[in-house]
Amino acid sequence: MDNFNESIVKPSGGGLSSPVVMWVMGIIGILIVGFVVYWWFSPVAKDVTVMGPFVLKAGTTAQSTQTVFNQAQLETSLGNNFSLSLFVYMSGVNRENIPIGGPKGDFRFKPFLYILGVGDVLLDPIHQIARVRVKPLGSSGVLDRSNIVNIDIENFMIERWNQLTITLEGRSVDVYVNGALANSTLLENLPVLKPVGVLLETSPDFSGQAGLFQGWGHRLTEHEVARNYKRNTDTRGKPLIPDTPFSFEDVWKEMTKNLCDIGFCNFQINLNGMDYVDYEYA
Repeated sequence: MDNFNESIVKPSGGGLSSPVVMWVMGIIGILIVGFVVYWWFSPVAKDVTVMGPFVLKAGTTAQSTQTVFNQAQLETSLGNNFSLSLFVYMSGVNRENIPIGGPKGDFRFKPFLYILGVGDVLLDPIHQIARVRVKPLGSSGVLDRSNIVNIDIENFMIERWNQLTITLEGRSVDVYVNGALANSTLLENLPVLKPVGVLLETSPDFSGQAGLFQGWGHRLTEHEVARNYKRNTDTRGKPLIPDTPFSFEDVWKEMTKNLCDIGFCNFQINLNGMDYVDYEYA
């Protein structure tokens, strides 16, 4: 009888834990709803042809190019008159790591972007200059090197995202950086341009990222370029593209570098070109 009364009076363990379970389920439900709301209302890139991101790695010996537009995208976005836009981020740059830097204005880097049949884009991360090189064909369909036009863009900053937009119509070429007109020129003659592909150099002389490639089969106006930049960036100027995927290899490299920096790499301090050591004795 006593055992029977105790079983009636003493509550079960499940009854005590049910409020905790309800709280946990409620918190999980709130997190799920919050994630759905964020996903639904989060800003997305507009009118994207190719999203990316593409990872750019310096120091590799093998040349590595990657096709940006497939044939269908190329045929619908680029023609004789066209606009091409992309975002690029340059990091990990110093003069010691690029021994062929040369003086200002001396571009000896591999081109960063190839617009086959039109020209290419070179970046000088040391002096923070971009160069758009238009290479029209001659009347015979062969490249006429005497008609190559270089359009230099000053203040193409490292350690930040830059949007580069190139518009071409007839003899007129305009280059925009972050929605603002940076430079423009008139070609001497009506060029023979046949865009047949866009290739990205993924092993340049700097590390970084590139992404959000856009192409139009017509020349954008200055207002349209500025509007497109605002539509595809947040308040800090970062493009609305996904972050690079998480890689355990990159984490391991960063960890080993930090260990070397504090003296656990053959008992030597591993320095890069921008590190400073305060020696007690000269």
